[in-house]
Amino acid sequence: MSQPTATDRDATVQPAAFDATVEAEPLQTVLDAAAVLVDECIVRPEPDEFRIVATDPATVGIVDATVDAAAFERYETSGARLGVDLTRLAAVVGMADGDDLVGLSLDPERRRLEVRVGDLVYALALVDPDAVRSLPDVVDFSEHFVARVQLDGGMLSRGVDAAVMVSNHVEIGVEKADGDGENGGSDAVRTLRLRAEGDTDSVDFGVDEGDCGVFEVDAGAEARSLFSLSYLSEMNRVVPSGRPVTVRLGEQETPMDLAFDVADGEGRVTFALAPRISRG
Repeated sequence: MSQPTATDRDATVQPAAFDATVEAEPLQTVLDAAAVLVDECIVRPEPDEFRIVATDPATVGIVDATVDAAAFERYETSGARLGVDLTRLAAVVGMADGDDLVGLSLDPERRRLEVRVGDLVYALALVDPDAVRSLPDVVDFSEHFVARVQLDGGMLSRGVDAAVMVSNHVEIGVEKADGDGENGGSDAVRTLRLRAEGDTDSVDFGVDEGDCGVFEVDAGAEARSLFSLSYLSEMNRVVPSGRPVTVRLGEQETPMDLAFDVADGEGRVTFALAPRISRG
């Protein structure tokens, strides 16, 4: 039997590697987005992007957050798979101002992630990736979406914040205004509408298509579902005000997508939220 060469042995024991430097803001955003749903997660520094995909224990919400490798000032990885305490990592990165540089490097022998923020060096103990709750099979609902609306994140946040004041769930849908328009009503204004009903109070919030960057609805479709505000309000915390956010909706009892860009388009956060199933 032939003995392994030095090259073979080096390839066998070569540890996983990760060494990167990036501005704090996009990194803070993807970490905060993931922290909406989980306390621990697996970070995947893939060759072309830094990625986190996670779901909460009840599988009601899913987050897929990425920053492209092109957004990093330095980015070297061998495809490491890092189990991290998200709460602690987000807290350390959160100490940096938005345009400060944050360095991340893996120490595979000590199983630690070194986080550098200015003069601060924080060695974060890694979690065994096999001990982190694995992501269940994710169903692609793209073909079920019948409406896509792009609006300012601040507008969406206002509606969600108002709904939280009266209820624990909100109906989100796309509708055409009542009344006849010219050409048989074909020019009636379409609206993204949020409705919440409490024991005594209610909220009705709408954004007309003229105030949206994109407003696309399949002909004849009725995009409307009920969603938990305990989840949506937490997702709303990381929605950027003053920047476009895209909402995709399906017909009754279809999940909703909520997505926005980070790092000037060189990254993206996408939340998927399962609907509340109506009874009766």
